[in-house]
Amino acid sequence: MCKNNSNVDFQQTQPKDSQSPIAEILSINNNSSQIASRCSPAIYGDRVVWEIIRNEGSNNDIYMYNVSTSKETQITTSGKANYPAIYEDKVVWTDYRNENNHIYMYNLSAERETQITTNESIKSGPEIYGDRIIWIDDRNGKQDIYVYNISTTKETQITTNEESSTFYMNSNSDIYMYRNSNYQQQI
Repeated sequence: MCKNNSNVDFQQTQPKDSQSPIAEILSINNNSSQIASRCSPAIYGDRVVWEIIRNEGSNNDIYMYNVSTSKETQITTSGKANYPAIYEDKVVWTDYRNENNHIYMYNLSAERETQITTNESIKSGPEIYGDRIIWIDDRNGKQDIYVYNISTTKETQITTNEESSTFYMNSNSDIYMYRNSNYQQQI
């Protein structure tokens, strides 16, 4: 849970030595009209996404700020959205609407939301790169890693371990790499 930042609005400022929108600084200013916390920021290019938590965690939504256009956009309205990630024109997050936990994606270009997962398990930590979304999923009683291919709409379980995959895969804190050819290698 984030610390409460007493309502924040993003304000754009440009460093003197930089002309790049990526180098722009988003500063936080107080706004006394409502108390909220800004958490879990993620950035891709000139877009920043974050989670706004209102009413001590009972009303969470995802917002995006475009540094180039100085435009803020509310991505979700469920009041139960967490942990956004962004890549190119796609934003992913975990959403607890309807008392179910699922991964959702919003395509900024198409202005369309898509529910990615359908299993009723607990999911967390979604990330996106290229046409793949990856997350932690406990559907088998363990925290395994799953990936969803946006192009093929296929979901694949990456890990199948007896222990919690996100922490230990062989009683050590090793790091593993997964290749598209279904080859898993210890690094």
